[in-house]
This record gives sequence, structure tokens and C-alpha cells, in this order.
Amino acid sequence: LAIDAAWRSHIAGAQQKNLDAVVAMYADDCIYVIAGTPPVIGRQAIATMEQRGMTTGEVVNARHAVEALRVDGDLAYELGIVSGDIAPTGQGPQQVVFHFVAMWRRSEDGEWRLALKQQFLLRRRWPGGDDATARANYCQRGSRRYVDRRRVRPARRRQSGESGSRDRDARDARAPVARGGE
Repeated sequence: LAIDAAWRSHIAGAQQKNLDAVVAMYADDCIYVIAGTPPVIGRQAIATMEQRGMTTGEVVNARHAVEALRVDGDLAYELGIVSGDIAPTGQGPQQVVFHFVAMWRRSEDGEWRLALKQQFLLRRRWPGGDDATARANYCQRGSRRYVDRRRVRPARRRQSGESGSRDRDARDARAPVARGGE
């Protein structure tokens, strides 16, 4: 709940162009990595990056979704998505999706703050078109993809007398059968 509240404050701050609210969720020593760019290290450097983003457009709407979250004492690990519409200066809104991995750390004041964020995908166009239906279809497929990765197939039970190597079993199945007297 506290991490979700931090995201809500961050997104509201971005929509209101309130830099203090945007950077409040970052730890002083946070490392922020966007694929293909050098890491941004420290809250002050992240504030500069966020300020630059605020001057180049507006966040029309945004939504944060947790795909997976694990808390271990004062650390939390999150797989998540932030999606929504941004409007670059002088242009109409564009739909975006940010996929990320984050490590949160509970600070001395008890607040959860981002210690590390790796943003690994930015999608601006939706497969199948740029309308709301294409966006919804993509998001539904994306959710199933994450669920499928976590699904574990039960192991096939071996019958008595079966060997333990699937590769050997497959190789044996392809080998010609030797028949006595032929």
C-alpha cells in the first residue's frame, strides 16, 4: 500500500508539474537506468531529468500497475508498468507504456523510496492501431504473457521402467528397431 501511494503521489505530481512531489519517491542515492542511456545517479540528478521531461510535455493521464511485488524486510522488489497518455509540447497525446524493475528501500523515517529503477521498454504505438481498443487488447495480451511465465507445468510422471533422460528417450524413439531374425 505504501509503495502504491508513492506511485500515486509521483503520477499526480507529474500531472501537476510539481517537481518536489515527483522526486519524493526516490532515495537520495537512487540509480535510475533507462535502456540505452547512461544511468542517472542520485535524487538531484533525477530531479534534473524529471524537470527536463516536464518542460517537454504534459502527462495527460497515467496508471501504475504492479505485475509482481516481493517484500523482504526493509527491501522490496517490484516488476511494474506505468501506462498512459503524454502530450509532447505542440503535439497531441501519445499512448506510452513503461515496463520496469525496481528495488525499494524503507528509509529511516519509515517511508519506502526507490533505490534502483531499470526501465526496460517504452512503447509509444500499440500493435493493431493507435486507438483505445488496440491499447486494451495489447494490455490484456501483456497481462496474460506475465501470468503464463509464472505458470509452472507439473512434471510428467514416469511410468515404472522408463528411463530418466528425455533426450535419450527421444533419440531411442527415432532409432531403427532391430528385430530378431530379420
